Amino acid sequence: MRRFIVLLVICLLIVGAGLAQKESKPPITKEALQQRLGQLQQAREQAIANVNALNGAIQECTYWIDQIEMAEKTSKSEEKKSEKVKSDAALH
Repeated sequence: MRRFIVLLVICLLIVGAGLAQKESKPPITKEALQQRLGQLQQAREQAIANVNALNGAIQECTYWIDQIEMAEKTSKSEEKKSEKVKSDAALH
C-alpha cells in the first residue's frame, strides 16, 4: 500500500512538472500586444454591430405590437358602435 502511494505521488509530481513547463508563456512583445489590440478592436466593432442589429429588431417588434394594439382598439370600438346601432334599431 505504501509503495502504491509513493508511486502515485511520484507520478503526480512528474505530471505536475510537465504541466508547469507547458504553462510557461513566451515573453510579452510589442507585436503580440498590437495583434491582441487589433483582435479586441475587431471584437468590439462586431459587438457594436450586434447591439445595433438587436436594437433594430426590438424597434421592429415594438412597432408591430403597437400596430396590433391599435387594430384591436379600432376593432373593439367598431364592435361597440355596431352593437349600439343594433340596440337602437331594436328600440325603435
